[in-house]
Amino acid sequence: MRIKKKQRRRWTIFSTFAICMIIYMIYSWNVKIPDSIYLSAGEKNEVNLRLPFGGRIEAQCREVMVNDETHISSEKKNITLNKPFSIYIPDIGNYELSLRLFGIWNIKNIEVNAVEPEYLLPVGFPVGIYLESDGIFVIGTSKLTDCQGTISEPAKDIVKTGDYIIKMNDQDIPNKEAFIRMLNENGMQDVKLTIRREKKEMEVKVHPVNTAPGEYKLGLWVRDDTQGIGTLTYIDKKGRFGALGHGISDSDTSLLMEADSGCLYEADIYTIIKGSSGSPGSLSGTICYGRDHRYGEISANTVQGIFGTANEKLKEQVQGEWILAGYKQDVHEGPAQIRSNVDGITKDYEVEILEVNTSGRNDHKGIVLQITDEELLEKTGGIVQGMSGSPIIQDGKLIGAVTHVFIQDSTKGYGIFLEEMKQMDAK
Repeated sequence: MRIKKKQRRRWTIFSTFAICMIIYMIYSWNVKIPDSIYLSAGEKNEVNLRLPFGGRIEAQCREVMVNDETHISSEKKNITLNKPFSIYIPDIGNYELSLRLFGIWNIKNIEVNAVEPEYLLPVGFPVGIYLESDGIFVIGTSKLTDCQGTISEPAKDIVKTGDYIIKMNDQDIPNKEAFIRMLNENGMQDVKLTIRREKKEMEVKVHPVNTAPGEYKLGLWVRDDTQGIGTLTYIDKKGRFGALGHGISDSDTSLLMEADSGCLYEADIYTIIKGSSGSPGSLSGTICYGRDHRYGEISANTVQGIFGTANEKLKEQVQGEWILAGYKQDVHEGPAQIRSNVDGITKDYEVEILEVNTSGRNDHKGIVLQITDEELLEKTGGIVQGMSGSPIIQDGKLIGAVTHVFIQDSTKGYGIFLEEMKQMDAK
């Protein structure tokens, strides 16, 4: 009897452990499999999910072909998921593919978007970026001393870092200078501020402090614009551009700047500060402001990059060959190139893609790459600030853009998938 109890206990423990392991493995594989993929309609597309098992793929459309075989809606196709396989979809549209472990357990449904092949022009030279915030951006609060010597902090716990002030006493505030003028005209009366906090609007009241004759303050540090230098990634055939591969953030708070408008300008690089372990380098330069130096209008500042419309000056200046836009499944470990301009000449440099994460849980860090080009290593020490947005090209396709450098190893960095940039630009 005791032996049977021990056997049952061992079997229970083993079964529980096995079930937990299966659940964990399915979860791990689920994370690695993308929620959606983009394919070129009317062409054979190669997909590599890099999963260590066989499975079954099912489609809801009779015209979908896998590995050059007939439709798979009725013949649920068994395939090996640790090797590349091909998918052919004849028409533009949205489809769904189901992956089943060993043909039994449903691991994940993948949304397949069949689209027209797109050609883009990789750019790779530095640009100046100027953004005007959508409201007066609050950096922080501070204490004030009034005319009688009393110290107070009137906006503390009322207005917070990251808020946007969009109205004062129900009047729009066009810029920081207008904010100061309107506050002085208001005098000692309570000020009603309409603020936007985490996409929600609210009204608050703050009592001004008279710090000098005719001068009234709320104890707020504010900003209404920001600027920087980055690299232009691409231009499409409609004249839309994408740059940086990440957004422009406020330098004091590191919060993404909510932009109302902005412009792209020429930029001149005059100094390269080489990167080293623990100390990222940078490209130092100047933004050439003025209408004659303007490249276009910025319409969006997002986590995936900045986007806008190029003017004729920029279109005429960009030279090179239009190449296919690559999707996540096109990216693989191995040799690639980045296009960059660090010394006045735009050229391609050799890199090695070390890791590819297509799960979509890293908005601009899905690619890990390392600079292998001796010329670029000699010039910059690797990836430096200002190279963000440098196009990544692999197998003749534009697949992404450089976004970040590793602090402890300036030869390595992250990149964003082009697919994620284009998806955001389309919104």
